[in-house]
Parts: sequence; structure tokens; C-alpha cells
Amino acid sequence: MNQLTECPECNAQMHEADENKQYCQTCGYWTEVGTARLDSVMVFA
Repeated sequence: MNQLTECPECNAQMHEADENKQYCQTCGYWTEVGTARLDSVMVFA
């Protein structure tokens, strides 16, 4: 599965919490492996 190498929020290195989750120690961003959270993106229609 694809993994993020850099945090999309602060560009720091991502770390694995376990086999299913990754996290950033700098800003606290986390995501499941193979996905990226989009909670910081807002869509206006």
C-alpha cells in the first residue's frame, strides 16, 4: 500500500503508529495507510 513520506500539513516526516496508521510528530496530523484525510479541505458549491 502507498504511504505518505511527508506530512501534507507541515512537510515533516511521517511515522508509522502501527500497520494501519501514520502520524506526524510535529503537527499531530494522522491518516490511515494508503489514504489521506481531507478534513482540512472545504468545498463550496
